[in-house]
Amino acid sequence: MSVVDQLGLMLGVLAVGAALRAVGVLTPTRRDRLTALAFYVALPALVFASTVEQSLSDVLSWRLLLGVTVVLLAVAGLSLALHRHRADPAKRGSPSSSRTTATWGSSACRSSPRRSAG
Repeated sequence: MSVVDQLGLMLGVLAVGAALRAVGVLTPTRRDRLTALAFYVALPALVFASTVEQSLSDVLSWRLLLGVTVVLLAVAGLSLALHRHRADPAKRGSPSSSRTTATWGSSACRSSPRRSAG
């Protein structure tokens, strides 16, 4: 299938989707379901179909594995550096659960009517 044929097919699918939305058949709920179907079913099937006939040594190279490892370690290091302060409640700025409970308990006792003991 040539590039022009693939582009025409893709534009045809887009035109059908736009027409279905204009008519009211493609509601937001149905759109979300189609999006989930595309990402969780069609995209993995497309990746599988494009790589199934290639040898594993062509798909997996040491440069690819090294690149994935470097990116994963970089993201893990960056997230650790940026979110390290969240582990310490004093640096977070939000009160701990014991202080919140004490505040709620104190305010509840102060606002409730009290009976005299006599």
